[in-house]
Amino acid sequence: SSGINAEWPLRPGAIVLQPTEAEEERRRFTVGSDATLQCSWSGIEDQNLITLVRWFRRGQRLRSKKYTFERSGQNYTLTIKDIQKKDKGAYTCSPKLDIDMSLADGRFNVEVVDAVLPEAPEITNFVITEGGMGSLNCNYKVAKENNDLELFWTRDESQLKAASGSLGVEVGSDTEAMYETYTDENGLDWIRITDVDLGVGGVYSCNYQYKDGRVFSMSFNVTVKEVEDPSDIIRNITMKEDFEFGSLLCNVTTLANRIKRFYWEKDGVELMNGDKYTISETSDNFHTLTVQTLDADLDQGVYRCVAELKEMNLAVRFNVSVIKSTKNTDFTKWTDFSVCDKQNKKYRFRTCSEVGCLQKYAYVYEVDSEPCENA
Repeated sequence: SSGINAEWPLRPGAIVLQPTEAEEERRRFTVGSDATLQCSWSGIEDQNLITLVRWFRRGQRLRSKKYTFERSGQNYTLTIKDIQKKDKGAYTCSPKLDIDMSLADGRFNVEVVDAVLPEAPEITNFVITEGGMGSLNCNYKVAKENNDLELFWTRDESQLKAASGSLGVEVGSDTEAMYETYTDENGLDWIRITDVDLGVGGVYSCNYQYKDGRVFSMSFNVTVKEVEDPSDIIRNITMKEDFEFGSLLCNVTTLANRIKRFYWEKDGVELMNGDKYTISETSDNFHTLTVQTLDADLDQGVYRCVAELKEMNLAVRFNVSVIKSTKNTDFTKWTDFSVCDKQNKKYRFRTCSEVGCLQKYAYVYEVDSEPCENA
């Protein structure tokens, strides 16, 4: 406050000598801040005797929208919005009393200076793991509040204009990561990056802009640690030619909502749905590969079911061996030609007539070249 300017008890109708004016108070503010000056007069039992307090600068009464005037109890406050160097000089608070008494004016000598920016700290190295989440924070609370600073975040000098959203869209880079900026209850400024991929890396900065256009920045050099594919889960499976087919099952219950693509492969070659292989998905969690008409020479090998995630591939490897059938599969013999059919053709089929045949007829036939007798 400007100090005590009245020291005498009040008596109705009393004539009180003019007290000595308070010594001028020097106040310093930074450019662009909202400057406040406050006057109070103690020694007066009833503050309502002060009917009016006027504020002056260089002898001119202050009235514009640049200034706000408030009273709280015995305190009278002037706020100068967005103070600039041209606003420096002598300010006076002048009280008016409703009694035969005089109070001294409060005087302030106001200086307006550029804010002193601290030396920018060295860039901080920060590592985020692919597929995870990373958070960066800056603590510039006091200066931010005192100077009403504007905060904006950048990535490789490109400004993140939205408070949250797609990182790739905001900065025009090849990443599907999302980000969110916020200030916590302790005044720390944060940026949180989720769904981290290899395109997230770069230099991130929290930038605090002063009213005079200068910017104080703190920066982080972010690198992304690539996640290596874990080793396959290994299953050893034995099948038999005696059976018509063999099946392999993959359970991806814990990964279902993270899988970008799922596929099967044999000996490094991706398998497709068809006559030989039937690929099915009984639910989001269970995937089945069925190998039709098992052949020991063709079908044994290494099968893999692969769950392709954003940050890695997970796989189960089936080492499949196929036991040859002990049943007879000799289809070298032919049946006799059939009688003529409606198209006047006769057919014969390869057959296995020995004991232990896996099946009686093979899916091979031949048309008789001789014309039908009843043609």
